[in-house]
Amino acid sequence: MPQQFKTTLAAYAKGRRTNAENWNGFSRTYETPTLLLGFGVPVARGVGENGIIAFATTGFVGVAEAVAILPHTGEGFMQYDTVPVMEWGVIGVDVGTNVIVHGAPAAWNNTTKLWSAVGTIAVAVPGCVFESSGTGIVGLRVRKVA
Repeated sequence: MPQQFKTTLAAYAKGRRTNAENWNGFSRTYETPTLLLGFGVPVARGVGENGIIAFATTGFVGVAEAVAILPHTGEGFMQYDTVPVMEWGVIGVDVGTNVIVHGAPAAWNNTTKLWSAVGTIAVAVPGCVFESSGTGIVGLRVRKVA
C-alpha cells in the first residue's frame, strides 16, 4: 500500500488502525498456500501453533493489518508471510457497496471477501461491530474474544 501525500486523505484506510486509542495485536504465520490474504480480513487459528488462516465460520482471532512493505507484489499476504493481527481496537475494513450502520454487528462474506451487516449470507464475526457508517472503507471495532 503506497504512502499518500495529499491535502486531504480518506477517512479510513483498509487494514490500518483508525485512531490513537488503545489496541493490541500479535504476529502469526499465514498457512494457506493458494489464497492471498487481504488487508482488513478476519483470520482464524490455523493448524500450526503460530499459524492463521482466513476466517470462514469458527476460530476467529482478529483482523489482518496492512503492512507497507511485503516481500512480493500485491496488497495481501501469501503462505508463510508473517501477518500482523489486531485482536482489539479499531481498524479500517472494506464493506464495498453494503450500507453499514454505526454500532451494527459485523459479518464476513467469504464469497465476496467483504464485510457486511449480520443477517445477510455472511457469517457473524464474534466481538466485531461497525464503528462508523457508510460504504467503501469503514471503521470496525474488534473486541478480544476468549
